Amino acid sequence: MRSLFFIYFIILSSVGFTAETVSPDFPSYEIISKVEDSSLKVGRTKVIFQFSGFDYLASTLIVWSANKMIDTVLLGDKNEITEVLISGKYNFKFYHNSQYKEIIIPKLEFESGYCYTISIHFKLANRDNIHVKKPIIYLYPEVSTLIEVKVKPKGKLIFTYPLYEDGWQVTANPDGTLVVNEQAYNYLFWESEQEYLLIDYSFIDGFLVEGANSLTFLEDKLSAIGLNSKEKADFITFWGPQLIQNKRNFIHFYTNEECNRFAELTITPQPKSIFRLYMVFSPFKSDGEYEISNQELPIYNRDGFTVLEWGGSELSEINLLNKVE
Repeated sequence: MRSLFFIYFIILSSVGFTAETVSPDFPSYEIISKVEDSSLKVGRTKVIFQFSGFDYLASTLIVWSANKMIDTVLLGDKNEITEVLISGKYNFKFYHNSQYKEIIIPKLEFESGYCYTISIHFKLANRDNIHVKKPIIYLYPEVSTLIEVKVKPKGKLIFTYPLYEDGWQVTANPDGTLVVNEQAYNYLFWESEQEYLLIDYSFIDGFLVEGANSLTFLEDKLSAIGLNSKEKADFITFWGPQLIQNKRNFIHFYTNEECNRFAELTITPQPKSIFRLYMVFSPFKSDGEYEISNQELPIYNRDGFTVLEWGGSELSEINLLNKVE
């Protein structure tokens, strides 16, 4: 579903809208009527979805799903969708664009021979600042090499070390030692502050980890990925103290091209192999039960001139899409 919604975002983001001022307590959906409909065949139910929450400056596309059925509808003047469904239980999802929260309605049951009218009210998605912490870059050339490294974050750089001046000019050695302006470093360091929408952090896989088990979890996952002992120690000594403070954390890793959502990385000469690893986590306080699929992680294959970058962020809020009702 997430990938489908991402495809439609390119189309939907061009649609004009003006957000209404809405009380935060206004419900996202509400069944406003249920009436008998003698025109329906046995075993059939009519459902009318009425949409609000934004003004329609142009025809508005809605992506929606009912169980496994997915459709895209261009709303007309009535701002509603009418469907005749087989009576029974349904899970619904509605999406307009990334400016608005996705609406999820779980397990509504419809009785045969009735017409239901349901109000669907979109709300603006939450915005927050994400602090992309300690992305550090290790360089391992096969021979001592002069290397240019440029990072282009999706926000503003707030700290770099050594000083970043339209890129780093680095003499890198096979053991990972870096020399900049005659000073030796173990890695390149940068941090950035970026804005994010809650809907951009909706997950169907990852890991729910007890805070007390965080260090063992990181040891196991980083070893499986292929980080060496120094790289693991750098990662765990930075993130471990933050994770163990929480009773439980949700953790998700972004790897390689996925990390372009945080920053683009350009290295000249081009390495033969590069591995990027960003961890996002959020303290998990929900009492609900979730069916979390364990995330499958790639392996860092070191071959020739190799580069490793890792970083991460703590999110104030996430959206898990597979709660067990």
